[in-house]
Amino acid sequence: MKTRSLELFLKKQKKDNSTLGFVCYGGVRKESARKVKVRRYFFFFGQNSVPKIDMMFIYRVQDIEALKPHIKVRKAIKEQALTAIKARKDRPEVFTKAVGDQIAEHKPADVTLIFRTGHVLRGKVLGQTRYELLLEVANCQIFVFKHGLLEIQMHGKCQGSQKKLKKVECSTNFPVCA
Repeated sequence: MKTRSLELFLKKQKKDNSTLGFVCYGGVRKESARKVKVRRYFFFFGQNSVPKIDMMFIYRVQDIEALKPHIKVRKAIKEQALTAIKARKDRPEVFTKAVGDQIAEHKPADVTLIFRTGHVLRGKVLGQTRYELLLEVANCQIFVFKHGLLEIQMHGKCQGSQKKLKKVECSTNFPVCA
């Protein structure tokens, strides 16, 4: 069982002969897209492998200059040194129904994503699956794994409402109108 959206993202990067940055709990790993293989729960880089659960997001290294001003790190979260939650039943639910509703109307959802590693990205969600988001930041695409999210903040208006969306904790709350 493979993730189709991840396959498509990697296929495009292989075609462009891109070098990718894989942001993990242990730091950033840079690899040629052509070396990367995905098998069920692991990324393989030649002889080495990294579990998918350890990945936060993937970006093109060529885009780093455009992305640098938009990637922040919250030191308070980073100092907690959070690790991956291995058991699926222990992972928080990441409810992104409001994001999906925006995408369904062909309006990219403007969000701020806060990761368990302390990284903070603000951009527009172009698409999503149950486990992933495709985020556009500074006209660059970033592939995000939802299991690495600590918090989602939506900006803008609720579907069919004049009220703004409030901050959403990934652990239990649904994105609702304030």
